[in-house]
Amino acid sequence: MVVIELGQKILRASITIPTIEIWNEDTFNILFRQIEYYWISGYFGKKDDLLNLIDKLEKWVRHIQKQADHGFKYLYDNPAEGIENSFMMYENEVVLNDNTVFVRLDNMTAVYITYNLLSLLITQDPALCRSVEQYMHVLMRKSNLISLSGSKARNRFFNKLLFTIEQSKGRLNLS
Repeated sequence: MVVIELGQKILRASITIPTIEIWNEDTFNILFRQIEYYWISGYFGKKDDLLNLIDKLEKWVRHIQKQADHGFKYLYDNPAEGIENSFMMYENEVVLNDNTVFVRLDNMTAVYITYNLLSLLITQDPALCRSVEQYMHVLMRKSNLISLSGSKARNRFFNKLLFTIEQSKGRLNLS
């Protein structure tokens, strides 16, 4: 139970941290291809496990859409209360096959870069951090802001994600 309590404490803290996220629908498509692979390869113990995972993913997508609409993060199944304008979400149509994280905290910067699928490189090298920060700013300028004001683009983006879920259910004979 200690692990669950710690996880909940981390989650409550994380939703108070102002964040900017740049999403691409292909990232979600890759996730579903992985799920399909694991299902077909027999890594799920029961069909119910797969159905439960897909149900949770659909709820997660809908929750993120609501957070983008409000412009702040909040706990699932709780009232939409949070720090105004603390969550900015962008859609970029260029394929982004990494999950690079840039962190700025007062005068400290850090970059977290995934490589070899599951490995993580963490650095505070000033030159690399500056380069990643500049790249992120350029990427944001070339992306569509879909949180708060971009309701048409936001709905289009999330409808594509939800359609991907429905397509996957069909391919896996779950509909």
